[in-house]
Order: sequence, then structure tokens, then C-alpha cells
Amino acid sequence: MNSSNGEIFVALLCLAFCVFYGVSAGSIELFAGAQEELVTSRTFPYILTFFGAACSLSILYSALRSRSDSKSQETARSYRWGSCAGVIGLALVYSFLLTRIGFLLSTAGFLAAGILFLGERRWRFVIPAAFVPPLVFWLLLELGLDIKLPSLGLWG
Repeated sequence: MNSSNGEIFVALLCLAFCVFYGVSAGSIELFAGAQEELVTSRTFPYILTFFGAACSLSILYSALRSRSDSKSQETARSYRWGSCAGVIGLALVYSFLLTRIGFLLSTAGFLAAGILFLGERRWRFVIPAAFVPPLVFWLLLELGLDIKLPSLGLWG
């Protein structure tokens, strides 16, 4: 399978997921009287469906347009399938560790491992990129919105 065919397959798979997600979002129950509201519990899923479908169609268009390009056959052979599988494996480990060691540590570890796994070796880039986003996200959710994230038993 050359790169163009792979991109077409992934784009169609993502588009199918977005359509399924959008149809499923219609079954989300609304609170009493929420039908007249501008923003309901279905709003964000519909927005995600729209942008996901738009991105999928954009990838599909790009892949179909470059299908006859001879470079696409070279990039299929040079695609790093091992890195792709490794990042998927890291995501599985992350989902396992999230409730065991908490949001901050597991997310920072996942980001650091993913960045290192994909080839970045500059520690002055890895450490801020791995620790600042989870900390900011945690502060926004925990302190700003009062949403509790999984935490290590030490402070939660």
C-alpha cells in the first residue's frame, strides 16, 4: 500500500468515525427545558464532529490530489510504522497509569516519553513541553472550573 492509499484509508476511517460520533451525539439526553438553549450537552460533540469531518475531507482531498505523484511511493517506504505503533503503545500505557499515578505525573511522563520516542533529544525543549501543558491544564480544570482530575493519593 503506498502512502496515498494509506492516507485515503485513514481519511475515510476518520470520516466514518466522525459520522458515527455525530449520529451518536444526537442521542445525548438534554436537561428539561434545554431544547431552547443555545449551548446544550450536544453542542460540543456536534462541533467536534464538524471539525473532524472537515479535517478528514481535507486529508482525503489532499491524498486524492497527490495520488499520481511519484514521491508518494517513496514516502510509503520511508514512513516510520514502528514509531506510530510505539506512540500507540505509549497511549495505552498512559491510559493504564492515569488513575494509578495521577493526571500530572502520567501526562507529563507520556508527553516526555512521546517526544523522546519521536526523536527529540534537546532536554531544554523536552522538559518544558512535557510539564508545562499538563500543569496549566490541571490548574485550569482544578482551580478554575473545579473539575477533579485523577491524582496521586498524596494530595487529592
